[in-house]
Amino acid sequence: MKNRLGTTALSAALLLAALLACKTSDDDVKKLETIRTDACACTDKPCADQQLAEFKSHVQKIKNKGVSEAHAKRITEATKELTICLMQQGESVTDIQAATQ
Repeated sequence: MKNRLGTTALSAALLLAALLACKTSDDDVKKLETIRTDACACTDKPCADQQLAEFKSHVQKIKNKGVSEAHAKRITEATKELTICLMQQGESVTDIQAATQ
């Protein structure tokens, strides 16, 4: 469990680091939270694969926008939970981290 928490923190930190330019909108954060909710509802790997693909696509869309302080906490929490849910359905740490690049 300790390793999983370190992994989720790293994933969240990587995403935040990727977002340090302009500012994300509330809709950007809500989309990430929706992806997290959908990923946590997955019951199999194909579903998790789809949510990981959506996460990667969304990160690519917003990664150069930056993050406001107001959004940082929500993004970090959503990314941690998303990572845990994806890992529970068999996604690798490497694939999840690659999605934030």
